[in-house]
Amino acid sequence: MVPPTLLPIELPTLNVTTCMDRLSSPVSGRASFAKLFGFSLVFCLSSIVTTSTSKMALVSINCPLVLVGLGQLVATLFVLLVMKQAPVTTFPALTLAELKRTFPLSAAYVLSLFLALEGIRSADFSVYVLLQWLTLLFVAAGQALVFSHYESLHVNAALVMTQLGTFITAIHYYSAGQYAGAVVVVLSNTVYAGYLLSASKTLWGDQMEPAKLLYCNTVVGICIVVLVAAAKGDLRAVFDYPHWANSNFVLVFSLSCACGAIAPLAALVLLRDTSPLTFAVVDGMKNLAVTYVGIFLASEFRFEMPLWRLYGTHVTVAGCLFYIYYRMYYSECTPNLDIVKVSGEQNLDIVKVSGEQNLDIVK
Repeated sequence: MVPPTLLPIELPTLNVTTCMDRLSSPVSGRASFAKLFGFSLVFCLSSIVTTSTSKMALVSINCPLVLVGLGQLVATLFVLLVMKQAPVTTFPALTLAELKRTFPLSAAYVLSLFLALEGIRSADFSVYVLLQWLTLLFVAAGQALVFSHYESLHVNAALVMTQLGTFITAIHYYSAGQYAGAVVVVLSNTVYAGYLLSASKTLWGDQMEPAKLLYCNTVVGICIVVLVAAAKGDLRAVFDYPHWANSNFVLVFSLSCACGAIAPLAALVLLRDTSPLTFAVVDGMKNLAVTYVGIFLASEFRFEMPLWRLYGTHVTVAGCLFYIYYRMYYSECTPNLDIVKVSGEQNLDIVKVSGEQNLDIVK
């Protein structure tokens, strides 16, 4: 039995979202610009404060790595519980099945967190910021492998511009011998790119709320960190840390934990409303802000101002702006759904007709 064709069905009523739709559709079609700009600003500011205060805690105050990482995880759990009780957000209690299902993603989240902290500690701050741009390359490659989604010529041109700027800037650091800790940072970027791709599949495919996903990651992460730290004897270093009463340490550590709790939640919201690649570009814009502030204010950047480094930075800026402009105004939504399972009951073959909302439905 074939029902009448061209039934006017609203696509949102299907309550189905696929990764291909999310990756192809423009930003303006999924969430308002004001909302995305607000969450982007919150993410960038909190991430900048987290990175800088973590650098100060790990290097200047010689704080144990496990203390900074565990403090951020505990602070994240506390913020989520407060938001649930407020109630700013709501999510059901975790089940053992959900914890098992999200365990690989939670483990990747914790691994990327501690690799990032190790990269912040071991690498020069400027080198760490520079190598963060490689996340764009890893995410673009991951989208092709995981989602079989290949970007348009305009997006690829923007990515080439960002990576070209990164390469030009890297020439200066390599010639100056400032590449200590680069391997750890690259490894951190690789794991983080994998986490972004896996998290996007969970947010879109399983329709899991960002707060609940972060809650899963935090609960599992705290358990993993405590067990590993206890096995290695690092918990004793936390309790024996001599600067608990130091006001500078308390201030830096508190800012690191507070902003380290806000940044991952804003990141997941942006990831849900955009795509892994778009979020990686937003993350890159945060790194550019750190670079420009460092050029004019921080002594680590101010010792010299090589032209090649400025050229590379501005090429990267141009690539990011072109990507954002294209996503906001020229990217078209091209749904790629063949069969969609609706409510577990019936399969619908969806055909878009002349860009209208009319759908030809074949049971």
